[in-house]
This record gives sequence, structure tokens and C-alpha cells, in this order.
Amino acid sequence: MEKLRRYYQKVYDYRITCEYDHVLPIIGDEGDGKSTLMLESMIFWQDIRGIERDPERILDRLIYDRNQLKNAMADSENRSVIPVPDAARVLHKKEAMTNEQLELEKDFFDVRTNEYLILLGYQDWESMPTFLQRRRAKNAIYIPQRGLIRGYNRESLDERLKRDSWPRADLTDTFPSLEGTDIWEQYQEMDKQKKDERMAARDEEEEQEEDPGPQEVASMVKDDGVETYISINSSNKVPYLNKDLIQVEYGLSHREANQVKSLLEADPEVTIDEEAVAP
Repeated sequence: MEKLRRYYQKVYDYRITCEYDHVLPIIGDEGDGKSTLMLESMIFWQDIRGIERDPERILDRLIYDRNQLKNAMADSENRSVIPVPDAARVLHKKEAMTNEQLELEKDFFDVRTNEYLILLGYQDWESMPTFLQRRRAKNAIYIPQRGLIRGYNRESLDERLKRDSWPRADLTDTFPSLEGTDIWEQYQEMDKQKKDERMAARDEEEEQEEDPGPQEVASMVKDDGVETYISINSSNKVPYLNKDLIQVEYGLSHREANQVKSLLEADPEVTIDEEAVAP
């Protein structure tokens, strides 16, 4: 890893100490060693800054969501490393027009003089937002297979934009495995915990989205038009709110459909008469 070590020293000497930051995507397929290389890069950065090697200090800096990244860019001391192992969860090309990502992209341009080294782990080039591909990333590291590094400068990244393959590398090197080390064991445990928390939060959000409560469904029925759910009793020709239609339309239980029906019947704005029946 001597070439990579010298590369980070040059980044520090010729960019960081000159009041610039440095955004570096690390790109490689799942299991090819992005996290290993990121941890080793962070160790190099501690050495360059004259900070005693500390696995806990390194692991505490790892970032897993947008809020963490925004806070890190706002509050970290100058010349810190800001590592995002799963950067596609934070910045993704398909989400380029969402408000949250647009604000975060602006933050990337606001922190230029904070002298950060920002490491972004991506599984593929196509996932990276355009602002990183075209401008903000000054270099990139591609891992074609586990243990092998190919580095690219800005000119080579511009060439990568024009073609569907990586050009000839400007730097090649190898990196070792961290298997069996304390920092790797701690990282695996923490990474699994963070991913489990992220999946649990997403499942909870999806459950909340898929299972609205009776009051929310009642509002949705009103918005859709109550007349859609009014039927005429075949015996006495009296119009009534058909809870079975509501139950099927919104995937409710029998009890939930009854609750929605009761809420709507008690709502003074809801009219249930023959004129309200949809033609």
C-alpha cells in the first residue's frame, strides 16, 4: 500500500494544507473490500495528522445516513476525515431531485475550505450523482477485485464519463485484508447493527405507510368522494354507506371498516342520500 500511502500524503500536503477539501469515491462491488480500504485509509490519515492510532476513534467517525453526514460536515474540526461506507444510501443519482439530496449537495460546495477528506463508498459508478462524477470528485479509487486498487485523476474521470468502461489507471496498488484484527471485528459488529437499525426503520416507515389508521382512511374516503361507497338497499331502496366497499378498497379488517363507517356517518360534512350515489 506504499503508493496509496504516498497518494494520501500528497493530498494532505498539496490540497488539505492549502485550504481545500478532497472528495474521494471508493468504488467496488459488494465484498471486494471497500470497507477494508476505507478503514485502512482512515488509519493512514491518523498517521499523517500525527494522531495516535485508535480503532474506536476511527469507528466513531463512520457515517450511515444523511443527517450524520450533514452534522459531520458542519461540526467536524478542519482536516478531519469524513467516511461514508454506504454512500449510495446518502447520495444517489436516482434521488438527485429530492429536496434532502439537493440540500446535501449544496453543503458539499459550502465546505470546500474546511479541509476535509471525504471518503464515499459506492458499489458502482452509475450510482454516483452527476455532481460527483463531473466536478466534485477530484480523484476516484476503483477496486476491480479484492485486494487490488486502481486510482484515477480528474482527467481520467472525465474520460470515464465519455465511455462505458474504466480507462487506464493513473495509480495501481494492492491492499491487505483486515481479517482477524480487532478493528475489523468491531467494524463488522457495528456495521451489522447499523444496517439492522436501518432496515427496521424502513420496515416501520413502510408499515406506517401501508396501514393508515381509521381516521386517515375516513379522510381518504372523503377526498376520493363518499358517493363511490354509497349503495342502495335492495329491499327498502334507502341509501347507505357500504363498509364492504371501503374494506376492499383500502384493505381493512372488518373491525377497521366498521370504525371508518362510524366516523364518516358521524361527520356533519358527509351526506348519505340517494342524490349522493355516483352515477
